[in-house]
Amino acid sequence: MGGFTFMAALATAGILVAIFFAALAVFIVATVISIVFAARTKKRREQGKPLGALIAIPIVLYVLSAPTVLFGLTTVVIPSYIESVTTT
Repeated sequence: MGGFTFMAALATAGILVAIFFAALAVFIVATVISIVFAARTKKRREQGKPLGALIAIPIVLYVLSAPTVLFGLTTVVIPSYIESVTTT
């Protein structure tokens, strides 16, 4: 029975890691979209085209990804890094 429990825990950990990396990718995409919007604002303003509802795209992506990324960083990544560089 112990082997099955280990495999279930391993599968769960794999799913959590996949969710973290997917959220991290979405966060990076939102950042890139924000930078593109900021770089093209002057050009769009000259053409008379407002961003309008397009500005909601990176906001929604940030809202969806930021909590997952922050949770993963504060519970796994940062403690693991601190443990690896701390000498006892």
